[in-house]
Amino acid sequence: MRTYTIVATLILVAALHIVAASDFGGKETVGKGTVNWGAGYIEAKGEGAFPANAQSRGQARLLAKRAAIADAQRNLLETLNGVRLTAETVVRNLVVESDIIQTRVQGYLQGAQIIREQERGDTYEVVLRLPLNGIAATAAEVTQQPEAFNVREEKVKEWSPPQAEVKLPKNPPRERPVPPGVRPDPARPYTGVIIDARGLGMLPCMSPKIRREDGTEVWGTLDVSPEVAIEYGIAAWLQKEDDLKHPVIRKRVGGNPMFIRARGVAGAKRGDAVLTNEDAQRLLNANQDTRFLEKLAVVFLY
Repeated sequence: MRTYTIVATLILVAALHIVAASDFGGKETVGKGTVNWGAGYIEAKGEGAFPANAQSRGQARLLAKRAAIADAQRNLLETLNGVRLTAETVVRNLVVESDIIQTRVQGYLQGAQIIREQERGDTYEVVLRLPLNGIAATAAEVTQQPEAFNVREEKVKEWSPPQAEVKLPKNPPRERPVPPGVRPDPARPYTGVIIDARGLGMLPCMSPKIRREDGTEVWGTLDVSPEVAIEYGIAAWLQKEDDLKHPVIRKRVGGNPMFIRARGVAGAKRGDAVLTNEDAQRLLNANQDTRFLEKLAVVFLY
């Protein structure tokens, strides 16, 4: 199975992963839509008016629905363009630079699913949803400078990811106890990691990294199959401790996840977590047994 290297390039994959009805995760308004980083989707609403010259009420409803879908797609595009790809960039930056990705974005929008629709007098309203996890990483199809876009697959091992600007708070936020239900057992192999970055101003993105205090990378540039990226996303983002109990999250991090408090954030978009050198080494040592980092068993509390 071919794998795709996650660098800083994100290419849109036209595949859908509809989130279960039992939603979780915090929502963020971007443009005219909403991003749910925890559940992994974006939504946007569109409206269409019933044309006065329609031959029948049924035809007017159909034309209004089509107009509402087109409006929702435009709003989805605006939202998608504002989504943070990494700690340094947003989707719009990559679309402007690459015709390939621009084409894929348009195709991706065509696959949006209607999750709600209703008639409101002489207007029709629809809500479209796109899964964020369908946005998978690749370094094989776009050729740009490494720091911004692509590294050829055969060169990946020779390339060292650039350091990032680290932002450490002058007054670290108060320490929080390990959330109820999360009881790491150091005597057993760890199955995942929960990074607590609350109070640090960290912002979710689709390709986060974990870094040391000097800005060097601990985790984030890795190989992952597109199927796995679509199913799980690169990492999970949660705002509420209670969401750690959600079956999707429990399945992701397993029964014995580490719990590490972040020291700061990195990147212009504040999408990378910074650990102390001691915690970074502890994480890498724990990963040697079960390779949970390579399995994307990573959750950020923000």
